[in-house]
Amino acid sequence: MFLKRPEHIEALGMILIIALMLWRLMERTMRNNLEENQTTLSGWNKQPTTRPTACMLTWKFKGALIMSLMTQRQVSGELNETRMDFLAALNMTAEDFINPIGSG
Repeated sequence: MFLKRPEHIEALGMILIIALMLWRLMERTMRNNLEENQTTLSGWNKQPTTRPTACMLTWKFKGALIMSLMTQRQVSGELNETRMDFLAALNMTAEDFINPIGSG
């Protein structure tokens, strides 16, 4: 990336800060939910963990594609039990994942 203008560098910095805030919010939400429900998630090497990371979350959803067919949206592949557990830790349903608010 070749950013020369100060306002472009500042804009990129702001985008990175917002991305990090969202990353941290996902971790905080999952960890608080697991603590409240006294449960664990499948972590690295399928070891149970109470401290999932956002990187772990994105890795578990690797390869999950949302396909849009006319007015319908669906997941290519499956939302297996591990993915559903991570969605539950984020206080989301499969429907929220497939059809986020504002889509359509």
